[in-house]
Amino acid sequence: MGIGCSVRSSVPSAEFGEDSHDGLRAPSSGASPQVGQRPRLRPHRISATSSSSVAVTLYDLGTGDDPFPPESQQSSQAEETPPIVRRLTLTTVEITSHIQTTEVTVAQPREQPSQGVTTSKQSDSQKASQDATGQNPTSQPQSQDAPAGVKQPAVAPPTQPRPPKPPPALPDLRDFSENERKLLCGRVDADVNLRPKLIRVYVVSCAEDSIQERAVLRERVSPALKHHCGMLGYQFELVDMYEGVSDREVNDPEFLQAALREMDMCMETSIGPQLMILFGQKYGKLMCPTSIPPETFDKLLAAMDSREDKETLCTYYHLDNNSAPPTYKLQPIRCEEGKLKSSDWLTVQDQLLRILEERLDEESNLLKSALDHQLCRAFSHPRLQAGQVTWFTRRLLELEAHLADPLAPHFLDILPGGAVNTAAQQRLEGLVERTTSQLSEATCMANNIPWEGGGIDPQANPAHQEYLDCLQTRCQADLMAMVDRAVTEAQGEEQDHKPRFGKTLSLELQHQADFCRTTSPTFHGQDKLLNAIGSHLRAENTLPLVIHGADGCGKSALVAKIVELVPEWQTEQTVCVYRAVRPGTSHSSEEQLLWGLCEQLRLLYGPSTRKIQMEIDSLVQDFQYFLSRATSDRPLLLLLEGQLQGGEGGTSLVWLPTSLPPNVSMVLIVKTTDTETAPFLKSLPPDCFMEMSTLPPDECMAIADQLLKNNQRTLSPNQRDTFQAAIEKCPLPLYASIAAQLCTAWKSDDVDSSLPQDVVGLVNSMLDRLEAKHGAELVSAVARYVTVARHGLTESALFGLLLQNSEVLRLNKGTELHGVPQSTVLRLLRDLTPLLSIRVQESLVLRTWRSHSIADIIVRRYMGTKDDVRTAHVHMKEFCSRMVATEQEAGLHTHWGLVELPYHTFQTEGHHRAIAEYFLKFDWLQKALVAGNAIQIVSDVNMAARANPDNGDLCLLSALLQESAAALSYDGRQFCVHVVERLVDVMKSAAKDRFPAMCNMFKSASSSANRQFTTSKVFLKQVAPPGSSSEKSRKRIASEKAEGEVGNSVEPEGETDCDFLTGLFVVKDDPDHVISVSVETGEIRLWDVHMQTPVQVILGVDQPRQVCCINARHIVVLCNRQLQVYDLEAGKLETTLKGIMNATMPYFGIHDSDHVVALSRNRMYVNVINVTSGDVVSTFKAGEDRFLNSLLISSNGETVVCGDETQKPSPLLVWDLINRKLVHDLRIMGHEFNARLSAITNNGKYVASSCKELIDPDVCLVIVYDLKTGQLFKKLKPGTPVVSLALSEESMSAVLGCENGLVQVWDLQTGACRHVLDGHTHPVNTLQLADEGRRCLTFDPSHHDLSIRVWDIVEGQCLAVLTPDQPINCCQILADGERVVIGLQGRHDIITLELLSSTSSNQLE
Repeated sequence: MGIGCSVRSSVPSAEFGEDSHDGLRAPSSGASPQVGQRPRLRPHRISATSSSSVAVTLYDLGTGDDPFPPESQQSSQAEETPPIVRRLTLTTVEITSHIQTTEVTVAQPREQPSQGVTTSKQSDSQKASQDATGQNPTSQPQSQDAPAGVKQPAVAPPTQPRPPKPPPALPDLRDFSENERKLLCGRVDADVNLRPKLIRVYVVSCAEDSIQERAVLRERVSPALKHHCGMLGYQFELVDMYEGVSDREVNDPEFLQAALREMDMCMETSIGPQLMILFGQKYGKLMCPTSIPPETFDKLLAAMDSREDKETLCTYYHLDNNSAPPTYKLQPIRCEEGKLKSSDWLTVQDQLLRILEERLDEESNLLKSALDHQLCRAFSHPRLQAGQVTWFTRRLLELEAHLADPLAPHFLDILPGGAVNTAAQQRLEGLVERTTSQLSEATCMANNIPWEGGGIDPQANPAHQEYLDCLQTRCQADLMAMVDRAVTEAQGEEQDHKPRFGKTLSLELQHQADFCRTTSPTFHGQDKLLNAIGSHLRAENTLPLVIHGADGCGKSALVAKIVELVPEWQTEQTVCVYRAVRPGTSHSSEEQLLWGLCEQLRLLYGPSTRKIQMEIDSLVQDFQYFLSRATSDRPLLLLLEGQLQGGEGGTSLVWLPTSLPPNVSMVLIVKTTDTETAPFLKSLPPDCFMEMSTLPPDECMAIADQLLKNNQRTLSPNQRDTFQAAIEKCPLPLYASIAAQLCTAWKSDDVDSSLPQDVVGLVNSMLDRLEAKHGAELVSAVARYVTVARHGLTESALFGLLLQNSEVLRLNKGTELHGVPQSTVLRLLRDLTPLLSIRVQESLVLRTWRSHSIADIIVRRYMGTKDDVRTAHVHMKEFCSRMVATEQEAGLHTHWGLVELPYHTFQTEGHHRAIAEYFLKFDWLQKALVAGNAIQIVSDVNMAARANPDNGDLCLLSALLQESAAALSYDGRQFCVHVVERLVDVMKSAAKDRFPAMCNMFKSASSSANRQFTTSKVFLKQVAPPGSSSEKSRKRIASEKAEGEVGNSVEPEGETDCDFLTGLFVVKDDPDHVISVSVETGEIRLWDVHMQTPVQVILGVDQPRQVCCINARHIVVLCNRQLQVYDLEAGKLETTLKGIMNATMPYFGIHDSDHVVALSRNRMYVNVINVTSGDVVSTFKAGEDRFLNSLLISSNGETVVCGDETQKPSPLLVWDLINRKLVHDLRIMGHEFNARLSAITNNGKYVASSCKELIDPDVCLVIVYDLKTGQLFKKLKPGTPVVSLALSEESMSAVLGCENGLVQVWDLQTGACRHVLDGHTHPVNTLQLADEGRRCLTFDPSHHDLSIRVWDIVEGQCLAVLTPDQPINCCQILADGERVVIGLQGRHDIITLELLSSTSSNQLE
């Protein structure tokens, strides 16, 4: 049997258009139509066969030929076959679902009368329905009593529901960059930019002679730099390893190695300045080398005559064969009773130095002071940047004349006999000379100050005080300048590599890609398991796969390996969505986990405009909907790993489907114990489970060998046997990696080399050693703080916490220190590295425990009682409270503290105190949301509301935040607007008395200076009071929507997804009205912007798209491809201008009150048309066979600028409309203008155009010309492709919308970039400048970024941002810059937003 059908599509397609240079119709050559344009289609016919699925062939009815003839006819028709139109394979259901937008005639076989195939009467009905709804504006709906001969539609009863809508197409991932696609699709080779916003400056100096200078840096310079960096969104740390350190530690070689490691960290992590070098007159004491090469050591022994010297050297230097390569290592200096006293230690060091000095030549470079060691390490570091180093010299005058002064040895190298150590002075001079050559003497601050008996004493000597003040001023200025340069450069690099989707999702995906790339190489063995997983995924099972194993068996590494192998196991198009639930991650609740999943799936499977609500039931519905959207062309693998017991830090996963939709696979990797407790896992059949066994000992040994190799270490045969024996008892990768880290400290001659038998014993053994080294009080305090911190701790936060811990500060004798030495804490953190996970979150470097199992060990060891836990939480709460109260709002630590505060309040004082002090406090809530933690805050409020269902205020707040979560996660500054707009109905109702706290919040938001917009019309969805009938109705509608998600979705009353308003335009010389057009309904409306109501409606307009105002009464409208003049006051068509516009470039503008300027259809002419007669009265022509591709007309109507695409290099042609002549032919050799991306000032004085160099097309330029002289005025280099452009002579600014989502503001007077405006997550193709020249509206019409922003381009500030519930179809900033009018998808009306900004738009600097 067969089915035959013919189709005439009423839906426009961008694949077909009409335009040619000679005016003939032909398929467009890839040119994109204008926004809203519907190219005319040539008719085609469809034929199909089969009952369940059809092979659809599109015929060109112009010739009647099949573009896909049978193979037997292909040879004879090869030359005559028209271009391929389209070939589809559809099911009959899919054909039926498209009937709404397609006229279909079907010949139904008689032997199958029951087949549900649409008849010709039905197709007529569909067509009539389309005409009635405006889908075909040129047609009129037919009435039932139409004249004879008119086709009557056989319509169904009016009450019959509409056919289901076809599902929206999958998003085109080509809208994203290649790297963004890799991140979204879960590819391990995606580039990530997780560098923390950290500026870390290491102080290089001699410990003894720089005490006063280092105090100035710590106490005066560092606070100022912290504030300055905080305002820029960066964190500043000054590393002074000598603070609070005794002389013995300063001269300890182990301390020097720790200092060098910290300097390396500063060089590698600091975005801005890296080093601050302080030179005095002291070189410093020589240090015993920590290692001596074997060949050098043998020469030393051979050159010694003294047996005592040989014994001394061999006593303290032992050959360590565990080092790669082997070397002689300096041994810890001990005696039988323990460590030597400080005096004994110095005596032994002096003996060793004497021996080495006598026999080592300078070329060996082994004997150096700590200052020399640090500078040599710095100057050889590959990350050293000379422009990021500041240095100072200080000379005490007449110091050599006071060598007998007891304090003189602190500032000068003096021999035991009292003479100056000339050798040390020569070494110091060499260091200064090397520093001068490496850096620059011009960057050095040289200071000469008089000597005083007390050394440097600012209290007694004004010159010394002046010196320290000058040091502070110069150092502070130099560092701030370095910071500003570095931040500007870092922001540019960050934007070039920053994914163009939401900040939260962007960080989440980058963390996952980084984790998988770094962890996958650590995976060993388990080939059998990998093969089984691959077979399961290739088989397209409908059941999830659950892989379970013990703690430490390598589950995380397995996840990374699976992500790496997914394209090999399935296809390159497979999307891998991976999430890990571990301590300190951003998934502290199921809502957060689901939110991140839904956000990623929304971008992958669409529609991108779908609003995601932060409510668990709604999120589950969205999640299931997105899963159903997976296709064979874009299959989905969902991969979840981590803690599944629920609660804080875990999830129960009860919302996961037990039976998967088509094209979806799912793998869960969990602990074995979770399979017995997690409800979801218990509901799965046994066939779903695979066990991850422990590794063979040789595989564990391979893990250890790799770690030892990375640390340039190995093991002796006996030690290796010991290690292998321990591995056989505990063959876990976690055990192997921690044990290998401990073994890096083993030396080849160590006798006591043993390992505990399990991970618990291993971690406890490690902690025992750390307590012996650093003190039990310090280790326990650090462990507790890391454990109770919700998302991890930074170094700075840890220092602050330790400062308020009296147990740590108290010495054995009960005295108090002013603080814990920075070096002590840093050394402890480095020693804890094997147990810690270090990651970047919200631009901070946070430390958490490596795994749940390690965290459990810490809890059992240090937090055995409730008092221990509560004390740690109290300390955290007090520290965070003080931080939030004292630091600037821009400080990164303030953002961290705002999230931590309610959590620790809840842990110490319960829900009610946390709710009252934070969640229901407007000031705290606004500050926390602005800090960028919206999803975490919303999740916390939701959890608190579920735990306190009787708290009406909290439940109402929870409902509000759920609705606004998407907007607040985009930009928390919208909080005030959303509070005011969503609570209007509640505040007007009698029920408001039930919500006193929310009433206060509403009042605060209404009067807040942070409320950016105000409007008289409610345009955001109202929040229903908890328990009301409105809330129950909302839940019912949500449930119905979930049930009918594919097909008949439930739409809010009075709203549809049609584009009723497709364009908004200002009225010339009338600030109180705007004009809207609708291509869908064929309407032009004149609106009162104050009342937000139409005052004139013009119907029956043929696809109105663009409007230009002749005056306040008359407008010119682009209708389809004709220009028509309308009288707004009379509401009627006055004139249709002669000629047809070009299909893809319908450019026109106003010359004066009587004339319109338009680009001709063939693009060879610029026509001047009389608006009264409609005749062309004048024509400009570029030349023979020269085609124009743009048209700019100044607002005063005196100048027109066109781009010429024919000539090379392409010029800009400038005509004087008053005198009707060409005045400039602007071109630059070796450059090509993109004239379709250009702008002109209102008075026609300047024109700007995007431009590229022919020899290097990657170089993006914007050229600005002075049209009065025709001279090149400015050449701007944005450094990235430009997608939109606007000029303002009023503020002398060029505004550039860049491909990376940034908006750049350039000063036309200086040619410098004035501001870089960051906020949008996608390129903004729409820039609108208010007539006053200061305010700019930015908008992304592609709806990847659903928000609009208003900027002050003079100050570089974002004045307002708005993310409505529905996508914005069109927007317009009014001439005064004080109001913005928007049209939302599915709404017939306009919304006028008044800006509430303190910045005056009438004062240009």
